[in-house]
Amino acid sequence: MSRKHSLVLKKIGWYAATAFIALHGIAHFVGTMIIFDPTHELYSTTILWDTIDLGNVGFLVWGGLYTASGVVFVVSAVGMVLHRWWWKRLLFSVTILSLLLTFGDLDLAYTGFVINVVIMMGFVVNDRVQ
Repeated sequence: MSRKHSLVLKKIGWYAATAFIALHGIAHFVGTMIIFDPTHELYSTTILWDTIDLGNVGFLVWGGLYTASGVVFVVSAVGMVLHRWWWKRLLFSVTILSLLLTFGDLDLAYTGFVINVVIMMGFVVNDRVQ
């Protein structure tokens, strides 16, 4: 494979990873819609397999954290596209927060939890490659 093709593939991978992270952030808003809609069939104020009841106010705070993390994932993706120095720190921090949030509601947010693990694995692989 020529150097030119290698660079093109690397760039495609970069933008695919960026899109993946942005879409993960957007997916957080789906969870937010459930959290802020008490009439939704999946609405519940409990976390950790129904062992902790946050109550309505606590669950609104939980939903706020879900919303904020979704925004930060999208901002991290923008930082990646623009090659800003801060995107890695921001993405790492929000992924930790998202891991905690999705673990708390693992029965509904299992896919999000797995995606967060994949993002964290990307940090490990990226550090070994560079």
